[in-house]
Amino acid sequence: MDVKLITFELRHLSDLLSLPLALYEEDRCLAAFAPHPVSFDMLAPWRPMLSTLADNPAFLLTEDALLIGQVRDTASRHVVYAGPVSPEKLHEAAMERILSAGSPWLLPSDLREITLYLNACQTISVDRFARLLQLLYGLISGTVLESPPPPKDSAPVTGVHSLSALPPLESDFNLQYEDRILFYVQHGQTEKLRSMRSYDAALPTMAGSQLRQYKNALIILNSHCERAAI
Repeated sequence: MDVKLITFELRHLSDLLSLPLALYEEDRCLAAFAPHPVSFDMLAPWRPMLSTLADNPAFLLTEDALLIGQVRDTASRHVVYAGPVSPEKLHEAAMERILSAGSPWLLPSDLREITLYLNACQTISVDRFARLLQLLYGLISGTVLESPPPPKDSAPVTGVHSLSALPPLESDFNLQYEDRILFYVQHGQTEKLRSMRSYDAALPTMAGSQLRQYKNALIILNSHCERAAI
């Protein structure tokens, strides 16, 4: 892997997408880019869990709706990380829960910087985060990642997902349906919104229980609608 080239690409992707990206060699950070850089390692609480996963790429969706992904270079010891980011706008209570979950790596004195760090990042849906990891995998390996069947259920608190196990994205129809909802919200066309037929979209597994899956899906949709309504 050409470390200089990958570092260049990560720097510009981070800037264009307003998302945190980092390059590591085992436990050593070679480069980290974020809309609001911090002096401590925001990935530290989740890297140990990610490092145990055999799947490549893989990502976590935590109980507090944080997305953290990893893409390994199979020819070396280099790893690219994406996140932590969220599919929703995070409020103060969520920041405090993230701080608590990140202990002992994240300290109480870090709360303000964590808040600035996460608020500076663009919100991103699980579907788009998965496609970002596909892109990163292609940049590192020079190959295209296919998408076989959906992942199995995992732990109820933290979902662990293999990107290679995500279902084929129903992107054309899913995104058309989503875009129509957001268009009606943006233009205040509430009657057309109410008259839309229901549609059961095929979503990646985002939680270990059905109730939490629905909750995460509603959080993501609400986040998109809030942005469209601005």
